[in-house]
Amino acid sequence: MSGRRGCPPSPPPPVYTPVRTRLSVGRASTGTLQRDPPEHNHVQTPTDESSPLPAVIKLRKVQPCSISSSLPSTPGSEHKRSLQRTYGVAGGGPGGGAERAASPPRVTLHSIITEYLYNQHALCKNPVVTCPQFNLFEPHKCPEPRSGAVASFVSRGAEPRNVAMRTVRRELGATSSVRAHAGLAHSHFAAARTLRLQDDDAYFTHSIFHPTQQQLLSATSSGDIKIFNLFTGTEENSYQVHASYIYHMQASMDGSLLLASSSNSWRATSALWDMKDFEQLFTLESEEYIEFSKTSCDRIIGTKGETATIFDTRSGRQLLILAPTISNHYAKNRATFNPTDELVLSDGVLWDVNTGKQIHKFDKLNQTHSGVFHPNGLEVISNTEVWDLRTFHLLRTVPALDKSEVIFNPTCTALYAVCSDQDSEERNQFDTSFKTLDPYDYSSIATIDVKRNIYSLSVSRYGTQISVVENLGDFDQVQESCVKIYDVGRKRDHEDDAEEDEEDDLAGGSENDDGSDSGSDNDDDLASSLLRDAMMDLAEGDSTGESSREDNDERPARRRRRRRGGRAALGELHISDTDGEDLDLGDLLHFEVD
Repeated sequence: MSGRRGCPPSPPPPVYTPVRTRLSVGRASTGTLQRDPPEHNHVQTPTDESSPLPAVIKLRKVQPCSISSSLPSTPGSEHKRSLQRTYGVAGGGPGGGAERAASPPRVTLHSIITEYLYNQHALCKNPVVTCPQFNLFEPHKCPEPRSGAVASFVSRGAEPRNVAMRTVRRELGATSSVRAHAGLAHSHFAAARTLRLQDDDAYFTHSIFHPTQQQLLSATSSGDIKIFNLFTGTEENSYQVHASYIYHMQASMDGSLLLASSSNSWRATSALWDMKDFEQLFTLESEEYIEFSKTSCDRIIGTKGETATIFDTRSGRQLLILAPTISNHYAKNRATFNPTDELVLSDGVLWDVNTGKQIHKFDKLNQTHSGVFHPNGLEVISNTEVWDLRTFHLLRTVPALDKSEVIFNPTCTALYAVCSDQDSEERNQFDTSFKTLDPYDYSSIATIDVKRNIYSLSVSRYGTQISVVENLGDFDQVQESCVKIYDVGRKRDHEDDAEEDEEDDLAGGSENDDGSDSGSDNDDDLASSLLRDAMMDLAEGDSTGESSREDNDERPARRRRRRRGGRAALGELHISDTDGEDLDLGDLLHFEVD
């Protein structure tokens, strides 16, 4: 202790004050941050490695060129720099003005609409650079390319509207446009032949083509079926099959059997006939409507009210009765098979033929027609409504089919619509025109006006002709009846118009609507005036003699013309009591007309 007293005391350990790391940032126009090496002139740091004092870090912004010059370039660094997004900086003066990064784009109404229209244009099949004017209310679609080359139609598969282009396209091997051809053909109809009854007491009610395409079967209001030759137009045979009005007929596929339905004031009757000898095979009492099955004629389906019954064709035995639990009570229910004979539609109810169970009941949106199957087997047409059989949803509404009977041609390229209201209480519902529609999209093709009430329309086996029952007058007072056969696809010429005008004159010039003689008084007046003029010319000729050669040359020609008219009028002249007041009968004895 004593020895240590004489020694000087040891110095105290140094006190170290913690020093914060300082960052110095230098600005440049563009560049990155770089860490500077520590500077010893600011703070003295001990050289001992165990010293806890941190080193001073200084950061300053340098030019990219200095970095690239000082650091070796590697592919990775170059790739990272290439992916960086450069933003423009607002430059100041040379002394280092304020620099700002560009603000991000704002969302505006213009940008939203532009993006929306860009997306629509991207969905176009054939986008064009110069787009037409956009419309926010309609979806955008670039126009389809049009080319005059026929090869473009073949390669692109378009449908040219010109019939010549379609023909050339078909010759080059492309598929023919069936819809376009059918639309052109079913927009023109020309009358080929007119058939009339010899009996004035009856009138035509229905007509169908014989499957052999050589005869036409026409039903009358008196229950007769008359067979006409299609080539000559003459009546070959007539058979009494019912005692009253026949409103429906259907022949079998081979032409050996015939179904006929008639009605009277108290009941309806249907029967099956053998067309070879026209012998009745059996009768279906109280069946209002009957028809054959579609694939074969081994079954017959009949309709009585809301109940449908399936019969055997050979024996007439009853096979199945389809009566709905809740019926729709359509005014004109007609049960029918689907194209495969697996389903039945009756009174708006879909049935399974194999099990006899009810599948679905369609909504009743009209009071008249229960519906028919489309030949494609996927749709049901009930008046103006078209239903999908796969989902039982309403596909579309066709106003042109309102209260109309739907008839398809054999190739299913056209649809005929005829107003079928033939009730005496609704005479004004008769339609004088029939319509043709496209069975694919139900677009209208044409409307043909025949100027008479249409009672029935049927299509030939190949769809080249149609027969139309045309009657003039009310339901119970038909004044004129005929069956006209029209050629499908042939335009009317002037000869057809002239023949139709002559038929109208012959039909309407003899009698009025009430059946009285309308032209007798006018004919008498015309004949009297012609005779009076002829006699005055003769009297003048006798008194003047041979006064002038020119007058004698002109008068004989005028006399001949008038005398021809006088002879024509004398053929139809009926002398009445009043004729003696205008004409002196003594003059008729002195002057010769010829």
